[in-house]
Amino acid sequence: MKVCVDGSTSDLTARAEAALARMVGSGTIRLSRDSSFPPEAFAIRDEGPHLRISGGDDRGLLYGAGRYCRSPQWRGESTPRRPVRGMYFATHFHNFYHDAPVAEVEDYIAELALWGCNALSVWFDMHHYRSLSERAARDMVERLRAMLRAARANGMATGLTTLANEAYRESPEELRAEWRGGQNGYVRNLAGHYHVELCPSKTGAIEQCLAWRREMLEAFRDIGIDYLWIWPYDQGGCTCADCAPWGANGYLRIAEPYANMVREMMPDTKIVLSTWCFDSFTPGEWEAFYRKVEETGLAWADYLMINPHDLDTIRRRSVPAGLPVLDFPEISMHAGLPWGGYGAHPYPGHLGGYVARTGKLLAGTFPYSEGIFEDINKALMLQWAWDPDRGADSILREYGESCVGEELADDFVTLVHYLEADAHSFLVMQYEGQEISPYATHERIPRGASFTHRFNLRHQPHVEAALALARHIDDALDDERRAAWRWQIVRLRAEIDANLKAAAGARTPALDALFESLNAIYHAANAEIPVVAPSLAALRRLVDGEREAF
Repeated sequence: MKVCVDGSTSDLTARAEAALARMVGSGTIRLSRDSSFPPEAFAIRDEGPHLRISGGDDRGLLYGAGRYCRSPQWRGESTPRRPVRGMYFATHFHNFYHDAPVAEVEDYIAELALWGCNALSVWFDMHHYRSLSERAARDMVERLRAMLRAARANGMATGLTTLANEAYRESPEELRAEWRGGQNGYVRNLAGHYHVELCPSKTGAIEQCLAWRREMLEAFRDIGIDYLWIWPYDQGGCTCADCAPWGANGYLRIAEPYANMVREMMPDTKIVLSTWCFDSFTPGEWEAFYRKVEETGLAWADYLMINPHDLDTIRRRSVPAGLPVLDFPEISMHAGLPWGGYGAHPYPGHLGGYVARTGKLLAGTFPYSEGIFEDINKALMLQWAWDPDRGADSILREYGESCVGEELADDFVTLVHYLEADAHSFLVMQYEGQEISPYATHERIPRGASFTHRFNLRHQPHVEAALALARHIDDALDDERRAAWRWQIVRLRAEIDANLKAAAGARTPALDALFESLNAIYHAANAEIPVVAPSLAALRRLVDGEREAF
């Protein structure tokens, strides 16, 4: 296949060319810009024996190339409905983003761009480090910088996720925030709080936070940061009398000077103010937030980022300050533990129901991702951000065409629905006759101790049919497609589900081998419980190994 670019070549058109050059066939594909198209839009049309992909800009050409590579038979025009189609990569628990070779993560970012992803956000999680001068902190900064450079090279905007009162793990004890419930209107302890965060009501705490922030932002400044997120809870927040309720009080008192500092350092950066977990720990927080915004406004913020559970609140009350709204949907952790530990974890029905509820409220999305095991969910969310009215099966079929080929794509769609319906496997650890939450493995099971475990299974009606269909597809694939990781994690999921059901949740040697195959794909040699494929060797390592959950 010959690929030609009409007009000048850019880095993005070169990436589009490279993707198309892998297609098999005769004839010519011409890439051309068309100023009559909206930004990022594209069209694919036949011109006699040749093909033309037109784009409103270079991003549009890249997205058009991606669509053609996945669905060579598709023709038409396509324009994105939502301007922000992002992804958030969590770099912790030694998941794929944390431990995979950087080159593999960079390649993965390039592949997401072909699905229309136009933004990537990452987080330098301060609480893991003593300071930015620590070697491990510098290594993480370089890893995150590499991801953001890859995002920029693939036409994506870049983002940094931060907590309002975030701090290093040896923060001054006299400045630390309160986290306990049962006081000042808080009915629950703050979840995910590491007890090193700072209280903005204490003298010097805001200044210390801003000093650390300025240092951190300088480490990313040359890349250019398009979105800066300011986050309230999980793990931040403070429950003291002078900060409560956090979302309408202490949070805003530290977020505003932080946002102003960001604007001074990086004038073009957009401030994204999150309302994550409002009302989760203290009732009436949303109401107090609305009142505060009515009094003072939010002139220093550019977007509001909401918890998907707050859609009804926003729809009922209006959007505070009239800001454009982004959401933060979870695509990794639904209906199973460890997340992705059993292979591909698609849930098109669950996510489709959520997307249907968003209506016209959203300007864009940043799904929360813990690894590559939910790659199908990424494709769904990115394409729904492009066109919220598109049917799930249409997207799944497009994914299937690229993964297993056009002739097997319908079987692939059926298999994905089977996997969603059967996605209910939960690891249960046991020590000295007591059940231990997997999350508490480090705290409750001593190093070297004997332990038992099992897998709790819920009703899984399609396991046998899913396995038969997966094996049918696998038998029909050529060697290259059979070996590709996207298909492998789907196949392994079907095999693992069948092994678990046949053994009534008990471990078998065959199951262990399947888990180990997943860990090799995930680069999970050091993965923590939430994101590991739970082979016996992995569980033994987690009981006997180092105890820092990072």
